[in-house]
Parts: sequence; structure tokens; C-alpha cells
Amino acid sequence: VNLELTALVNNLEFFIVPVVNPDGYAFTWSSNRLWRKNRHAFGTCIGTDNNRNWGAGWGGEGAGTSPCDDTYRGPSAFSELETQALRDYFIANPNIVSTIDFHSYSQLILSPFGYTNALPPDHGIFTELNVAMHDAIQAVHGLSYTYGPIYTTIYPASGGSVDWCYVD
Repeated sequence: VNLELTALVNNLEFFIVPVVNPDGYAFTWSSNRLWRKNRHAFGTCIGTDNNRNWGAGWGGEGAGTSPCDDTYRGPSAFSELETQALRDYFIANPNIVSTIDFHSYSQLILSPFGYTNALPPDHGIFTELNVAMHDAIQAVHGLSYTYGPIYTTIYPASGGSVDWCYVD
């Protein structure tokens, strides 16, 4: 019996949202397996990248301004039903103290910030968590994940859920 794991399960509440973009996910099983946006129509172009539609840093660097862009940010922060629903859920549940945002592509462990190259006040804590996750994955699966702040580890990405959950 793992006492540490047992204590976590007995004393914490976990909320798991398996798919945040159901219509976009369903579309990946048709003609475009790597589709990343929802299916909201904007004239002849389809979709908003929900991970560019959150309020923190919305409209900044690393988000498309045209509805035809793969990283289209949407017409305004939280313009999409998916981001509105999650935002409202987080606001209605103020006891949520931590989130993790899984994506299905790449071997990365990313932390704030994506909208700026400034480091968050808790950068040291994020680094410790990132290293621990990296080491655990490597120990179990032999895989090496790259880790660090979104902006400097992969590229600028404004309007992401990771940043909004951290700052709001």
C-alpha cells in the first residue's frame, strides 16, 4: 500500500475533463487527424483554437488573427463555448488549487507563461514540479520530456488556459 498516494486520494478531490473540444475531436476522425480548433464557423473558415481563447494575454503574440489560421484566437477572449464553460467551472469552484492541461501531441511539460517571456513569481516551484514529472516519466517509460515555460520552451502562445489558471 502506497500511503502517500492513499492520503492524496482520501483527502483531495480530483476533477477530470477528458475532452474539452468535443466537436473538434470528433472532426479529427474524419479528414484531418491533426485538427486543433473547434468547429465554430467564421464565414468560409472554421474554428477557434480554444487554447488561444483564454483571457490571460489574449490577443498577444503567438495567436492567429485570421479565422483561417490554425492558431486563430477567436473574436474575443472567452468567445467560445468551450472556454466559457471551463472558465465558469473554475470560478464556481474556488477550492481548485491546481490544474494540469494535457495535449495529445509532443513530449513536453510546460508551465507559465506562454504570452510573455517574463518568468512567473512561482517559477522555482514550477521548475521543481517540471523536473519531478520529467524524472518520473523517464524512470517508468524511459522517455525524456522537454520542460520549461511555454514561451521560451516552444514558442509564444497567448490566451492559453495554463496562464489563465495561474494568474486568475
